[in-house]
Amino acid sequence: MKLIYAQIWKEAAHFLKKGRKWDYLHTKIIIRYAEKLSKLNNIDGMILMPAVILHDIGWGVLPKKLKINYRGKQARLAHMRAGAKLARQILLKINFPRQYISEIVHLVGVHDLPSESIGGILTAKYERLLRDIDLLWRFTKEGFWKDIRERKIEDPDVFLKHIIASAKKEKAFGFPGTKAFFRKLIKGLEKEIKEEPTVG
Repeated sequence: MKLIYAQIWKEAAHFLKKGRKWDYLHTKIIIRYAEKLSKLNNIDGMILMPAVILHDIGWGVLPKKLKINYRGKQARLAHMRAGAKLARQILLKINFPRQYISEIVHLVGVHDLPSESIGGILTAKYERLLRDIDLLWRFTKEGFWKDIRERKIEDPDVFLKHIIASAKKEKAFGFPGTKAFFRKLIKGLEKEIKEEPTVG
C-alpha cells in the first residue's frame, strides 16, 4: 500500500473500530480488491483507494440504535452523511491532493444509496465501481458466513442463490475486474457449502 493510502488507513481505522463490529475487517478485505483494480490503466487509484478506505467510517460516530438497525434507510443515509464529512476532514488533515477531495467525498456520501436507486442514480464510473467493490464483501467467506449467522439462515445454498440474484437485479459487477472477482468468490462459496451444507 502506498504511503499516502496508509496514512488514510491509519486515520480511518480509528472510526472503523468504533463502527459495526465487522467494519474494520470488511474494509481491510475489500481494500485488496481496490488495490488490484487500481493497477488497471483506466482506474485512478487516487480516487478509488481513498474512497474504499473511507466509505464506512461514518458508522464510527453514529449512535448505537442506528448501528443496530444498520439495514434501515435512516441509518444508511446517516452513515453516508457522517462519513463524507469525516472523509473531507481526514483528507485535508493529511494534505491529500486537493483536486481529488471533492470526488472522494462525493463517493463516500452516495456509496450506499438504497438498492432501488442503484443503477439510476449511481451511474458515474467510480460510483458504480465503489458499489461493486463494497458488494464483493457479501461474497467473501467472512461476509457470507457473517450474514448466515446473523440472520440465522439454515440453508446457505438458498441464501447464496438469493444474493446472486439480488446482485444481478442491481446490475452489479459490470466492470470486467469486479466481475472476475465475483465469479471467483462464488466458486469458493459453492465449494464451502458442499463441504458444510447446513448451519447449526
